[in-house]
Amino acid sequence: MSTNSLHVVRLSCCTGVGALCDNNGSLYTTDASKAVLLNYYFSSVISKNDGVLPEFDRFVPEDVSNVTFTPKNIMKAMRKLKNNTSCGTESLPHTWPYPYHYFSITQYLLEKYLKKVIITQISKGGLASDVCNYRPISLTSVACKLMKRVIVQHLLSYLSLHHLISHQQHGFLLRKSTTTNLLETMNDCTLAIDSRDGVLAAYVDFAKAFDSVSHPKLYHKLQGYGISGSVLTRIKDFLSARTQCTKVGNSVSNIEYLISGVIQGSCLGPILFVLRSVAAFKRLVKRSNLSDFMYF
Repeated sequence: MSTNSLHVVRLSCCTGVGALCDNNGSLYTTDASKAVLLNYYFSSVISKNDGVLPEFDRFVPEDVSNVTFTPKNIMKAMRKLKNNTSCGTESLPHTWPYPYHYFSITQYLLEKYLKKVIITQISKGGLASDVCNYRPISLTSVACKLMKRVIVQHLLSYLSLHHLISHQQHGFLLRKSTTTNLLETMNDCTLAIDSRDGVLAAYVDFAKAFDSVSHPKLYHKLQGYGISGSVLTRIKDFLSARTQCTKVGNSVSNIEYLISGVIQGSCLGPILFVLRSVAAFKRLVKRSNLSDFMYF
C-alpha cells in the first residue's frame, strides 16, 4: 500500500464524517473531537435579536388559538412517522396500539425532552473537511414529533382557509416541489416570450436561513397571522430555551443553548420559516410594482 493510500485510509471514517479542519488548520480525526467542532459551528450561526419588531399588519379577523389532541389526529400523525428512523431521546416506539393512551404517556415526557435535540449532520457537497459544508438535522423525541405533526395539520388547515400562503409557494408544501416550481416558471416565461414581454428573474439565497430566524420577530408575525392562544404557546415552548448536542458515531458533544432559529428536520420548522418570509416577499412585490408572481 502506498503512502498516499495509507493516508486516505487513516483519515476515512465509517460514520460518514471524515477528518475535519477548523479555521486555524487544526485537524480533528476522532468522533468525539469532530462532534465538538460541528456542534460549536452549528450553534455559532445564530442571530441575536436587535429588539426592533417589524411593521406587520394583521391579515385575518379571527384567531386560531386552540389545538385539540384526539385519538383520530394522533393516529393520523403516527401513521406518518417512519419506523426506520430514530426513536428519539426518550426511546419510545413509533407505533402503539392505543394512540390516545400513547400520547398520554408521552405528555409526561414532553417537559423533559421537548427542548432537547440531538443533531446529526449531512454533507451539502464541497470540501468534506470544511464544517461549513455540513447541514444540521435534528433528531427530536417521538412525543415532540407527534405534537408537531398535529399542530402543523391544524395550522395548514387554518392557513389554507384564509389563503395566507400563496398558491405560488412551492417549497415545504404537500404535492409541491422544485419540479412544480420549474414547470410553472417555464410556462410563465414561455407565455411572456410569446407575448414579447420582458422576463425578470431574481434569485435570493438566505444564508443560514433556518438558523437565523429571530424568535421575537417570528412570534410577532405569527400573531399577525392570527395564531395565538395555546397554539402560539406550544410553538414558543418548542423554540425557546432549546439545547442541542451533536452526535458523530457513538460520541456526543457538549450541550449548547440556542437563542434563534427553527429546527431543520422537523415538520414544523419549514412552515414557520415560510410564514416568517412570505410577508417580506409580498412587500417586495408591492413596492417594486411587479405583477404578483414569485416562486419561492
